[in-house]
Amino acid sequence: MDHEDIAPGQVLKTFDRDESKAIERAWREVFCRNGLGLNTKAYKWHIFSGGGYPALEGRAALQAYASHVAAGYGRC
Repeated sequence: MDHEDIAPGQVLKTFDRDESKAIERAWREVFCRNGLGLNTKAYKWHIFSGGGYPALEGRAALQAYASHVAAGYGRC
């Protein structure tokens, strides 16, 4: 899949502030446990680019993503 294949879709749900904060807290519990010293307030992806959480990039990331199987897929 190329990035040109990705486009916005229909908005299925808009989260209020409390729901958004709960999602962020859950995300940080998974990905930011080793985030000390990384500027995740401004940009959440710094946890990955700064080496705070293992991540793949480029072709390796696309291959890993393609290997996942789910019972169903939602369209965003």
